[in-house]
Amino acid sequence: MFTKVKTPLLSFFYHFFRIYCGGYGYYCGKMAEETPSMNPDEGKTKPKESSRKLQRRERAEIVEDRARRRRQLAEKLVRMEKTIDSLEKEEKELVEKMSRHESGTDYASVNRRMQEIDSEIPAAMKEWEATSKMMEELPRASAGQIYAPLP
Repeated sequence: MFTKVKTPLLSFFYHFFRIYCGGYGYYCGKMAEETPSMNPDEGKTKPKESSRKLQRRERAEIVEDRARRRRQLAEKLVRMEKTIDSLEKEEKELVEKMSRHESGTDYASVNRRMQEIDSEIPAAMKEWEATSKMMEELPRASAGQIYAPLP
């Protein structure tokens, strides 16, 4: 409504007045050019993140990385334990099969598999011990250890 009116406007601003000939739209445009912005953030660049915020983010990344590593090691330990259990179970079944003295049993293949299992179990146990040691050496993600270097 006011934008279509072409009458002069009289403006009072800081103890003086001014006449704007051209209508309300013209007045609004001139006021925007002449008066300082009421938005204090206008024209300023956004400040960079504070160093405290960056430190918190870095600490969170370290904690997250340690938790991820710990989770991966725990999953590997579970897999190794299952492997060892299945090998021991298979060895027990093969020993029972050989002790039954059933006809048609291929003792040579059973014996070869038992020798393979006898070599696989110590290797799996050695890997389990190494993984377990790595997990014990991995520091927990507590506040006092956040600044310690990662292994």
